[in-house]
Amino acid sequence: MKIDGDEVGLGRGEGDGVEFVDTKSVARAKLDLDIPEWLLVEVLVRLPVKQVFSLKLVCKQWRSVISDPFFVRTYVSRASMSRELPPWTYISYTLHVDGYNIRHSEYPSYELLLDAYSRDFNCPSFYVLPCPHGHFGHASRYTVLGVSNGLVLYGPLVCCLNYGICNPITRKWIVLPPHSCPFHTVRGGLVTKVDNGVLTSYRAVRIEIILKGSSRVRFEVFFSEIGEWKSFTVVTDEVIRINSRRMATILNGILHWVTGKHGIIAYDPYEKPDSLRFIALPGDIDRRCNNAKHHGIPSLCDAHQGRLRYFEMSGFCKRPYGFSGIGIWILNDYSTGEWSLQHRVRAADILYDDILSGQYLFLQPMSFHPFDSDILYLGYENIIVSYNINSRRLKAHDGELGIELTIGGEQPCWLLAFMFVIPPWPLYLTPPPPPPPPPGAVQA
Repeated sequence: MKIDGDEVGLGRGEGDGVEFVDTKSVARAKLDLDIPEWLLVEVLVRLPVKQVFSLKLVCKQWRSVISDPFFVRTYVSRASMSRELPPWTYISYTLHVDGYNIRHSEYPSYELLLDAYSRDFNCPSFYVLPCPHGHFGHASRYTVLGVSNGLVLYGPLVCCLNYGICNPITRKWIVLPPHSCPFHTVRGGLVTKVDNGVLTSYRAVRIEIILKGSSRVRFEVFFSEIGEWKSFTVVTDEVIRINSRRMATILNGILHWVTGKHGIIAYDPYEKPDSLRFIALPGDIDRRCNNAKHHGIPSLCDAHQGRLRYFEMSGFCKRPYGFSGIGIWILNDYSTGEWSLQHRVRAADILYDDILSGQYLFLQPMSFHPFDSDILYLGYENIIVSYNINSRRLKAHDGELGIELTIGGEQPCWLLAFMFVIPPWPLYLTPPPPPPPPPGAVQA
């Protein structure tokens, strides 16, 4: 069947004997055939999510069925039992691009994300996320600060501008109320709680970045249930310097940042918003990766398959390869902070693609493959590089369409990119409730 030119079949794969129908004709006929609701649900839960959304246009009955929480729970439950891995992509950190020449995507910025993901698991794609005009007055200053369950936190890296949350699949936005803490340099994160495909609450987190470090770590957290920001200050015994070139890693609803000398700080905006936990890094890492000179560029703390993993390019900037080796550790026990070394190899023992062989490589790790624990992605100039633990091979991937992965000849679009796994069902965003009036205010 076709919806506005999109073919929609009653199945998930090709060759399953699906007959395609012109649903525009069906809509014009006003669906004289009365389809039982139970049968309609059984058919719709077998379709890809994009096509299900398109079928909302057929008639009021179909729209009502698809919008019902029961249908959403049924769809998500069925999708969770599927053996098919969900599609994924990278979302580049420079998402709104006024004044820039976009070279890394042939897709218009208003396209749905589901139209832009790569089906090649060995070569991720990038996507340019639009920032609707009117929501933000200084759009070029905005970037992605966090991703959670298919939602994107959009805000500034500096100054005091407002924040928004976007579902890039449905292109729905909400703008958060103004915050009150004037952090000069800020990083952030988004933590969501979801029940059977329904968003129940979320926390948008701002953390102040002091480039020289501070013994006072300041947070501001937005509570979706009450529609307001709350500020928290954690006083530590020593000066903490958070790696400014790295965003937060989320594991089990807890945000993690790597520091220069004090390992990882863990922040739980739901259960313990007024405290921090410190997790020591493995004892045999190259400490220079996180010093004030490198700011964590050659290292990566990533959440992968329910555990934290730490990756480093040891001997960063060392000739002739640009690094001396690769190391990967896994946090086996989160409560005790026990790490184990998974992989270590010298740069001289790695296999390099021809385009990488003999080069002085300034590699920056991006993330592990979401479903293959043996593959890690790194950025290098205008290409993406994958490293395979088993084969010990660095493989270069150019753009999905053979085009450059740069933005106007400036920063590469993989810089601070976020992994984005397509959720089984896009979450519905509702505007937060208005904040309560200040004490003594006269209500209208």
